[in-house]
Amino acid sequence: MSVIRERLLSAAPSQAAKARLIAAAAAHSGACLNARPCSTLGTRLDSSTLRIAVGLRLSAPICAPHDCVCGATVDCLGTHGLSCRKVAGRSSRHSSANDVIKRALSAADVPSSDGAGISVA
Repeated sequence: MSVIRERLLSAAPSQAAKARLIAAAAAHSGACLNARPCSTLGTRLDSSTLRIAVGLRLSAPICAPHDCVCGATVDCLGTHGLSCRKVAGRSSRHSSANDVIKRALSAADVPSSDGAGISVA
């Protein structure tokens, strides 16, 4: 098994591709595939989000190359959007993820605080 893994890693065309292969092989890397789709918990993905998630995981083309509003060039793999500070929706997705975590902690009666240091019971 390790011979096949090493062969795949050595054939990776870039450091990013190599990192993707290592991450995909990590324990529990596909655990999200076992999550039950539930709108209330925020685990239900619409078809566009699922297409992008699968494309990113497989390193498949997900968009046409274009120039980002930040000035960078976005390739067909679309990974620039994962780190761009000017991408639309970044703040709302971050807030949504924080809200899901806050609700889970609250359901377990675990005190937490928001980013501003305000305690949430």
